[in-house]
Amino acid sequence: MKEHFERILGLGNASDNAADLLAYSYDGSESKGSARVVLFPSQDEQLRLILSYANRSSIDVIPRGLGTGNVGGAVPQASIVVSMLSFDRVVAVNLRESWVHVEAGATIAQLNEALAEHGVRYALEPFSANTTTIGGFLAENGTSRHGFAKGRARDTVVELEVMDGTGKMLTTRTELDDIIGSEGTLGIIVRAKLKIEPILERSADLLFFDTLSQAIQRSFELAEAQRKPVAIDYLDVAAATYAGMNTKHTLLVEYEDNTASLKHEVYNATILKRANVRRKLGEQGYVIMEDGQAPANNREQAIRWCAEHDLPVVAHIGQGIIHPYFKRDQVELRQKWYDYLVSHESTPAGQGGYGRVKRAYLPADGKTVWRKAKERLDYNDVLGRGKRYDFI
Repeated sequence: MKEHFERILGLGNASDNAADLLAYSYDGSESKGSARVVLFPSQDEQLRLILSYANRSSIDVIPRGLGTGNVGGAVPQASIVVSMLSFDRVVAVNLRESWVHVEAGATIAQLNEALAEHGVRYALEPFSANTTTIGGFLAENGTSRHGFAKGRARDTVVELEVMDGTGKMLTTRTELDDIIGSEGTLGIIVRAKLKIEPILERSADLLFFDTLSQAIQRSFELAEAQRKPVAIDYLDVAAATYAGMNTKHTLLVEYEDNTASLKHEVYNATILKRANVRRKLGEQGYVIMEDGQAPANNREQAIRWCAEHDLPVVAHIGQGIIHPYFKRDQVELRQKWYDYLVSHESTPAGQGGYGRVKRAYLPADGKTVWRKAKERLDYNDVLGRGKRYDFI
């Protein structure tokens, strides 16, 4: 198989050596699978030929960025793994129409570095921007702390170039809702036109509370205030303490102006502390960041559930996205977290997707929509087989 693909991709762009197969057999979820071969295409026609082979041979294809997702979305099951990292160009920047044309393998950090020369940026920048590719972010319909004001990935897309499971290239608006958030199971995102915005100064307030109820109530008031924040983050006592912010329930409230109390270097230092929370919790043994999204009427209860199980929490609370942190051996407790969310009209796929880890929790209406799209775009089920839901 390697020799066949080297004829298509060129020497050195197909690998079946043990080290590469191992490296591409898992992702940030720490679940593991197996790859048959790892491919490094750099041209659209090469992608088409890979998918043509997959359709003939009934071997599935796993498109992959940097593999940092935490739901097993990039984990192969005797699959062909296709790295998209060679598709990393910023193709064009249109300042008049406020969009950038970028390839899927570029990271959000790379994109914003290129855009900064023009005084603009992509609005959604997660703390993992250095390891989050454009394709992976769109495939999961990701968001960031600024999603409270800016929405999700879908809201930033002007146009997509996608190769569907049959090898057909689509330049699409009509399929956006199906493809964005489908986790690479309907098509391989190759390029995208994304909305960009001027780089504006940001400032923030840190607010401290004795009780969780006070913090949650204040987050609701801020969300409804005339002066709208661009982000509202919550850190519980443990997370705020390890971050070096305070020893109380904490809200980090960001504004797209310079009128809040923390600005300039102090603002930057505070955001850096927030960005380092995951590392600080990891040093305490809380190495698994889980996900979830709860409606307004269940946010406080969901965080209380975490507190009852001694799980530190950070949250994009304005969006209801909650991240409890687990120790590696708390596998059963993670399952209980998923079950809790589903039983309380919430979802365990808040900021990420369902992948292989949470596929059992994909809602029935989501399965129906996805299956219809699969019949149009990947009827031989060669893309991401076993993710989200079983097609065949």
